[in-house]
Amino acid sequence: MKLTFLLLVPALIGGALLTQTTPCTLTVTPDEVRGAAYHVRFTVAASCSADTVFRVRKSSTISTKRRGAPYQPIKPLTGAWEISKTKTTLPTGELWTSILWRWEQFDPSQLNTVTGEAGRWRGVPVERGP
Repeated sequence: MKLTFLLLVPALIGGALLTQTTPCTLTVTPDEVRGAAYHVRFTVAASCSADTVFRVRKSSTISTKRRGAPYQPIKPLTGAWEISKTKTTLPTGELWTSILWRWEQFDPSQLNTVTGEAGRWRGVPVERGP
C-alpha cells in the first residue's frame, strides 16, 4: 500500500505542475505581400470562449500626434473594430496594411501610464508570414 501511494503522489503532483491552461490570444499573420503593403489574417485562439471579443486598430509606426502619441486613422466611429471567433466588424479592405502601420489590440487589464486609467493598447502578436 505504501509503495502505491509513493508512486501515485509524485505522478499526480508532476501532472498538476505540467498542466497549463492555454491563454486566450489573438494573433495576426501576414498572408500576402504586395510592394509596401501586406494582407493579414487574424486568428482567435481555440482556448477563447465564444463570447470573447477583441478590439483592434491600426497604428502608425512613424507618424505621431502632438505629445508623441502614435497616429491612428479614425475610420471606425467607435475607435476600433471588434473581432471574435464567429464575427468581425473589420471591413475586408482594411486587412491590407502598409508596412509603416502595425495592428494593436486593447487590453483592459493593463494600466495606461499616460492617463492613469484602466486599459492600454498593445501590439497584436505577429506570426511568421510569407
